[in-house]
Amino acid sequence: MKNCLDDDWVHDIRFAGVIAVKHIIAYVSESLGDEDWKQMYTELLKRLDDAQDGIRIETCKCFEVFFDCLRDPWNNTFYQYTVKNILIHLDD
Repeated sequence: MKNCLDDDWVHDIRFAGVIAVKHIIAYVSESLGDEDWKQMYTELLKRLDDAQDGIRIETCKCFEVFFDCLRDPWNNTFYQYTVKNILIHLDD
């Protein structure tokens, strides 16, 4: 999944990867560990800086599911870093 989210010349693969991650989070969030959450948010943050508007919009939708499914309490440092990075990309 991580490779699909990575920069690729074919933007459809990145787009499909973000949608797939959104659904994976929704279905298996109960079995995800802290390391899984950390890896997901770092990869999703990269997609907020994507050249394609559709991918950035879909990544925001993915973050909605991400925060809905995230167990409380999540590491405050990671939470602040994630929100800060999301806000940086809002002007795109």
